[in-house]
Amino acid sequence: MLCSSDIYILINYASFVESVFIGVSIVALIYLRWKQPKLDRPIKVNLFFPVFFLGIMGFLIIFPLFTNASECLFGLMMIATGVPVYLIAIAWKKKPRSFVELT
Repeated sequence: MLCSSDIYILINYASFVESVFIGVSIVALIYLRWKQPKLDRPIKVNLFFPVFFLGIMGFLIIFPLFTNASECLFGLMMIATGVPVYLIAIAWKKKPRSFVELT
């Protein structure tokens, strides 16, 4: 899929994955505004704008699932391959010494 000769497939794949990450970031922003309202923030905007932007991102995430399902599923699989890497490299606190020396 990443070695496709059709540039439009690669554009659709990249834009879907980017929309997913932007959507997750906006959800995290809204969650932090709700759970920790007293936290000092360098820029504070009205909550309407992130919610509105999340609606747009929701459209950009859901609509391609119906039109280009295979490209979207491939993008989700590529994102999912990062989960084991995160669990092994970052979240695993008691790594063997030989593993730590590799990095």
